[in-house]
Amino acid sequence: DIDRLIEKLYDYDLVVGSKYSKGSKAKGFSSKRQKILSYWGNKFFIILFQLPVDDITLNFRAMTKDTWQKLNLRQKSNVFLLEMLLESKSKKLKIGQIPIFFANRFYGKSKTNLKVLFPLYFRFLIEHIFRG
Repeated sequence: DIDRLIEKLYDYDLVVGSKYSKGSKAKGFSSKRQKILSYWGNKFFIILFQLPVDDITLNFRAMTKDTWQKLNLRQKSNVFLLEMLLESKSKKLKIGQIPIFFANRFYGKSKTNLKVLFPLYFRFLIEHIFRG
């Protein structure tokens, strides 16, 4: 997946891996609940902000140095993944995606905690709406 991600940078400023796009395989969810919440949470923000990707939460991305320098990211949590897409879109940068194989972890376990993330995404959403 890494080679395909980097190769796509020849045509795009930012490329994201997607566990939901056609051709992807997603087996790395720790529970059915996590899979459902991830899918519908992604759909919500993608539709709301009209984002050109199928997955906003996967931290498998590549971008050019020039793209990184154009972004003014302020978020300190996983919410910065959404902020990165919104900033890129607002700056009219070309955003692409590739399907990936989302596998179970070999080591460690996810530190994703919905009780922590939900309020952070909600706060970001409210700030973004009022900020324009």
